[in-house]
Amino acid sequence: MKFTITGNPVSSKNSRPVFVNSATGKRFVGKSTRLTEHTESALWELKGQIGKIKKDHRKLNSDNPFPLSGDLTVCFRFYVPDKRKRDLVNLIQLPQDLLQEAGIIEDDSQIKSLDGSTILLDRKNPRTEIYVEPYRTCFNCAHFRQTIDDYQCWGEGSPVSTHIVENCPGWEEE
Repeated sequence: MKFTITGNPVSSKNSRPVFVNSATGKRFVGKSTRLTEHTESALWELKGQIGKIKKDHRKLNSDNPFPLSGDLTVCFRFYVPDKRKRDLVNLIQLPQDLLQEAGIIEDDSQIKSLDGSTILLDRKNPRTEIYVEPYRTCFNCAHFRQTIDDYQCWGEGSPVSTHIVENCPGWEEE
């Protein structure tokens, strides 16, 4: 299942200014205007995409798929407008939280794998693409080979690297 958030990806951790409470004088960390606007906009986009999927399911007389349950693999592809350095882990946090807030997943603890998440350059169309799939493994597959820290599927047509096996030519349902 694919979701898209348009606009330049925003890090939730680097977009938090320190404010001072005028009544008490105490400092607190708040959300920047940019982060708040991006969060609201992204949430509306995700909810709109959910609505289209629900409508398609009603046409097919199938159950509402949301929120998704069970263990999940999520791939975040961040398309940014420039070559400035960015921290992938910080970029992942906001859309991961939005998946839960939009009602796509029950809880972000369901995400067992962030395989294939990356930062890519697209100067004309910055966006965040989110791929959500059931978490499955096929370590006995001939198309997997062990790398230093994980197993990568090199099967033709695999949309994401690890554990997403619908398109892996060697995976069989157990």
